[in-house]
Amino acid sequence: MEKISGAGALLVKSRRGGRLPLHATGVGKVLLAHAPKEVQANVLAGPLARFTRHTIVEPGRLVRVLDDVRGTGVAFAYEELTLGSLSVAAPIRDASGAVVAALDVVLHTTGGRPERLAPAVRTAAISISRSLRDQQIRSHP
Repeated sequence: MEKISGAGALLVKSRRGGRLPLHATGVGKVLLAHAPKEVQANVLAGPLARFTRHTIVEPGRLVRVLDDVRGTGVAFAYEELTLGSLSVAAPIRDASGAVVAALDVVLHTTGGRPERLAPAVRTAAISISRSLRDQQIRSHP
């Protein structure tokens, strides 16, 4: 929906309204982890494209990563789509609790440890989810 970049930001393969592979991005992993089982099965049936040497292309490994995403509420992508970039993503939920979007922060691999950003990204996604829920409740009393 929106992309905001700071001065000196990493060039990321994305654009508003664009599509990126589900298995190689933080946002994609969040959406895939919460997608219907049929969607997950189709993606896992592959083939899973390799973009860098770090891209997860083994279905079993991706299943474990998606389980972690559901358990922790955060996804990471370590140089999986673009060398030199890290992504930290969290789900955005609607009033019913369904995941309808994801929020991520992308930074240089030299920019720190993404695990330290996870609580902030998760908190921001929860805040957006609450706002979305409140809007939905007000518009459908």
